[in-house]
Amino acid sequence: MNEPGYVTVDVVVSDAAVRESTRILLDINEYDGQDFTSGTEFILAGRHTDCLLTDRILSDMTGLDLLEHLRVSGDATPAVMMTGRIDAEMAAHAGRLSLALIEKPPLSDSLLDSIRDACRHSASCASAHAVAVPARFPAALEATEAHNPSWIDHAGTGVAIFDAEHRKLNELVMDYYDAILAGEDEGSLNKLLQKLAEETEWHFTHEENYMRFTGFDDGGHHVETHRRLSEALRRVPTLARSSEESRTFAALAVLRFLKHWLIGHIVNEDRALGAFLNSKGIR
Repeated sequence: MNEPGYVTVDVVVSDAAVRESTRILLDINEYDGQDFTSGTEFILAGRHTDCLLTDRILSDMTGLDLLEHLRVSGDATPAVMMTGRIDAEMAAHAGRLSLALIEKPPLSDSLLDSIRDACRHSASCASAHAVAVPARFPAALEATEAHNPSWIDHAGTGVAIFDAEHRKLNELVMDYYDAILAGEDEGSLNKLLQKLAEETEWHFTHEENYMRFTGFDDGGHHVETHRRLSEALRRVPTLARSSEESRTFAALAVLRFLKHWLIGHIVNEDRALGAFLNSKGIR
């Protein structure tokens, strides 16, 4: 971060835990700004800020509703919205509002990069951030990418069938996250987790078949990683129940855990396999 100093980032998030943790991250990186618990509170404050960070769901409206109001009022403040899912309709709507999207829970670097990218369109931020560092996974979706709007598509392996299976796993992870937030009972959560575990095992078997049939050899490291990730999935129910905080906190903890191993495995192992298969003409 290049000495943001006077740059202000206002946070409009209704969930107290998310709002407070976000402000801590911004404070550490020397961003000024104020926090608001609702869209109405922010609108009534009449604030002028360098960047607005909001959530998809607020207590009184959606983040998209808030940006609609601001844009109709002539407010062109750069904005970033956190959301659990990004679909084509949302991506298109956000594009019309010049609103960057980032999936929850965002990695700290990705969130800061998203803010920096949004600020590039603001003169006050441009002077503070001469060079924008690209996010590890793009936070905003261009209109041409709206048909495949997910971070997982930007972490592709080069093999279409594997990328399709990764997208399915990502959807199951998000289903589990949504179920925790919705307060689903333990039986329902276990069914969703079982489905995720089954699809994960099938995907691993599929990859390992390709390794065997094409002669891919990484000393067994890739297969051993599959075994460790299968074991990690068995710990998820305990992680979901162990938090004494709000359901939101527990859901974010689970989502961060699942997405981190999914992202890490794709980047560190699956891409190497994909490059090998590409060399064999498999795409």
